[in-house]
Amino acid sequence: MKVLIVCPYFHPHIGGVESHVKDLSKFLVKRGFEVTVLSNDIPKGYREFVLEGVHVIRTKPLAEVFRTPIDPQIYFATKKIGREFDLIHIHFPPPLTPYFASSAAKKIGKPVILTYHCDPTLDNIFLTFLERAYEYTLGRRIIANSDAVIVTTEQYK
Repeated sequence: MKVLIVCPYFHPHIGGVESHVKDLSKFLVKRGFEVTVLSNDIPKGYREFVLEGVHVIRTKPLAEVFRTPIDPQIYFATKKIGREFDLIHIHFPPPLTPYFASSAAKKIGKPVILTYHCDPTLDNIFLTFLERAYEYTLGRRIIANSDAVIVTTEQYK
């Protein structure tokens, strides 16, 4: 089975979601899956490489705002290479990468699994307002585009 995993950040970027995706990808490869990770090129300079049997493709974001890559190329890359895969597994947060990837996956008719890792923690009222607006618009669309949703805690069900 061929799996495309899409996440906002990936190795060598360090974080909990990144570590989870790296471990999951290596686990799947060891069990005979073909895995490609599509992510943003943050930190810069690691555009395409193979990591322990996992093919990694990273697109160049237009910007990074409030720790969120702004990268519509994720949509076009998912639409272009996603056709080669049996399923597309998307990781959330931050928000825009999952939105672009899930929209492209639905456009090409591929099944989507979404892993919802956590709610964003924001440190001011303006950012909290933006997050709530996002949750009720694009966030709901991401979930609607998903054939299955994995949550990391009962609270998110």
